[in-house]
Amino acid sequence: MYLPGVLVLLAATLAYGEEQCPCTCKPSKCEASSRQQEYMMYPKSGIVSNNIRSMDGSVDECKSACTADTSCLSFEYNPSRKGCHLQDATALTAPSDWKANPTDPDWNNYQPYCA
Repeated sequence: MYLPGVLVLLAATLAYGEEQCPCTCKPSKCEASSRQQEYMMYPKSGIVSNNIRSMDGSVDECKSACTADTSCLSFEYNPSRKGCHLQDATALTAPSDWKANPTDPDWNNYQPYCA
């Protein structure tokens, strides 16, 4: 049983080339009740494919949209384009799709903490 307000972080490190990804969310989907609105940003990284929806907006609007959508496990945000891709995967659920240095380095990947 988890105490309310206590973040439980399952840290796993996935190697991709020489880069490391300290993933913060559970390997399976976070239950809606355990999803936090706090996200860990992984600069210049992304998950290839696995997009469920694209939208324009601020990083906070993308966080809110991902938190509200139970199928969203992470999102990529591009600050220069002010847009994001909501995704149904994390570096843990789709390790072969995780790219530490995508073709377009302006994208940052955000993964939620789970309680």
